[in-house]
Amino acid sequence: SELVDQPLFTVWLEHEGAQENVNGGIYTYGAIDTTNCGPIIAYEPLSSATYFEFKLTSMSLGSYSNNKGWKVISDTGTSLMAGPEAIVEQLATAAGAKVSSIIKL
Repeated sequence: SELVDQPLFTVWLEHEGAQENVNGGIYTYGAIDTTNCGPIIAYEPLSSATYFEFKLTSMSLGSYSNNKGWKVISDTGTSLMAGPEAIVEQLATAAGAKVSSIIKL
């Protein structure tokens, strides 16, 4: 017997602004979260299933945008953002945040 109805999952992350009293979000396994997700679903092919890796074609946040394209992973188990130092710093600036530490890998 199957563990889930469909071979997919939905992640909905709630935006609360300040970090106090954040309720978080919802994981829906085996189905689409029709309560929090809109009717248009865009499926992204994985370049590696190991880390849910896929091709990011562009990103923007506030005044920052970049369309270079990268392979990225969707890691919902951490609050960290990792990437090339210059890009992470520009995203933090656009969000009105500061980079508190940089770990070079």
